[in-house]
Amino acid sequence: GDVCGSGPEHCSGAPAYISNWRLTTDTPAPPAPPHPAPGPGPGPAPVVDATHMCCWGGAEGCKGAEDWCGQASENCQGKCGGKWSQVSHKCCYGGQNCKADGDWCNGGQGPCSQCSGQWTRVL
Repeated sequence: GDVCGSGPEHCSGAPAYISNWRLTTDTPAPPAPPHPAPGPGPGPAPVVDATHMCCWGGAEGCKGAEDWCGQASENCQGKCGGKWSQVSHKCCYGGQNCKADGDWCNGGQGPCSQCSGQWTRVL
């Protein structure tokens, strides 16, 4: 026979600890928590305003509708800390020397390049 286990076995019901293991009695596991109900689906797509951008500093530091900050004034002025600014483009030479409104060169990127200018975003 075996040296150990000579005699009746009994269970005290107390957990036994071995190193970093914990052995317990065969009590049933607690029920799993219920799964939360699914939330609402995605909201409507934001209305994109292509005439405004979210800016920090000058026109070079602006984000348009491709960026979350540039999709709405609430996003820009709220969490993004920017300034909701109306933007347009002009045909410029050397950065600041821009054609006046109504000039043929301001008719788009094509006419501007024919005028040897740079199609520049301005606030």
